[in-house]
Amino acid sequence: MIATLAEMESAKVPIDARDFCAHMLLNLRGCIREHFPFNHHCHHEREEYYECQYHDYLDRMKDYEREKRLLERRHKLRKQGAPNADEGTLVA
Repeated sequence: MIATLAEMESAKVPIDARDFCAHMLLNLRGCIREHFPFNHHCHHEREEYYECQYHDYLDRMKDYEREKRLLERRHKLRKQGAPNADEGTLVA
């Protein structure tokens, strides 16, 4: 996260929007404020923000799926009685 907590508080960014893409949201809001009422000038900033949100979502889903696979593997190893099932690694 590039935006600091002080920057987000001063820009009054909602708590649910204070994520990995908060710095792009600040750029988008600044552009909208600068070009109001012609917000179509901020199309590039808006697309960057949405793309960042999408990639953040993909990363979270990949992490979730990885953790899910590791937990299933650990459970399977415990069922088989493997000595190092807590680590989730197989003995060679």
